[in-house]
Amino acid sequence: MKRTLAVPTLAFIAAMSCSAIAQDVILPLKEEVQTDEGKICIYGTDTQNEKVIMQGTDSCPPTKTAKQQK
Repeated sequence: MKRTLAVPTLAFIAAMSCSAIAQDVILPLKEEVQTDEGKICIYGTDTQNEKVIMQGTDSCPPTKTAKQQK
């Protein structure tokens, strides 16, 4: 019975260790682009970029938290 639990337990530990590797990174605002539908907020660093569309007249936040890409 202990042997049948070992495989699922090892798989669970491996899955948890992989998810622990992903870290949050703070991306600074690089550019704001005004469009008819709202503002496009472009965040990024040399290695990672993301964009967010803000509806209405809201300003882009100065930073965005994202998962670090590998």
